Amino acid sequence: MAKQRNQRLRDPNARLQRIGQMPIDAQIREIRDVLVDMWSIISPFTITVTADYTASGKVAVEEVECNNTSGITVNLHALPEDRDIVIVSRANTGAVTVATAGSETINGNASIVILNQYDTPNFIWRADLNDWRIF
Repeated sequence: MAKQRNQRLRDPNARLQRIGQMPIDAQIREIRDVLVDMWSIISPFTITVTADYTASGKVAVEEVECNNTSGITVNLHALPEDRDIVIVSRANTGAVTVATAGSETINGNASIVILNQYDTPNFIWRADLNDWRIF
């Protein structure tokens, strides 16, 4: 069962099907609103954290900037969808461990450690491999 990324969004397909019945100025406004809704689904979500954090999974691309001076863990979200991306950057001196929220793995491992400040691994969920991959 596929999860909904943002349940507050209106169904863009249903909205687009009704557009032909509207006056042209209303069509333009509606198309703009549909595009804004679609962008909010696919646009990156960025958050800066200083403590343990679990990725939200509400967007296709999530960027987590770790600005910690002591060790923290960033958990990749549970129930990922194919090609979900989580970018984790180590922006400060504290150690950062990236782990899975469930039985998923990262390149076959339960977790990885970002070794150097400013390293920024990108994680992509590959449903066909049932694994988070680093790219």
